[in-house]
Amino acid sequence: MSKTTRFFAFVFTLVLASIAANSQTTAFKYQGSLTDSGSPANGSFQMQFKLFKNAAGTQQVGQTIEVPSVTVTNGLFSIDLEFTSGAVVWENDRYLEVAVRRTAQEPFVLLLPRQHVLSAPFSIKAKNADTAAT
Repeated sequence: MSKTTRFFAFVFTLVLASIAANSQTTAFKYQGSLTDSGSPANGSFQMQFKLFKNAAGTQQVGQTIEVPSVTVTNGLFSIDLEFTSGAVVWENDRYLEVAVRRTAQEPFVLLLPRQHVLSAPFSIKAKNADTAAT
């Protein structure tokens, strides 16, 4: 392989690596449990998710995510959430508020306490690490 071919192969590899690094998102999976009158819930529920800077819920960050149909089986559900850019900053505390209802005719019922979101499941900082190699 000539020097020129190796150089272009190296540049091509760098371009592919940078594309893969930039494709990382701020989405995360939330798994929860839901009861209905003390028993595990079953069926389809409408859910609303908000992200806050504090447990008191006084400083919302990002948009409200409303999901019209979340399947709950034996009380368990799982959903992928992605708030607007900048809303999920793992260096700071974030608290997830969940509200639920069966139909649009009912008001949302707030599930408290708000859940502290931890960075352990997903390392978003790796996307921006400037000194990882040193």
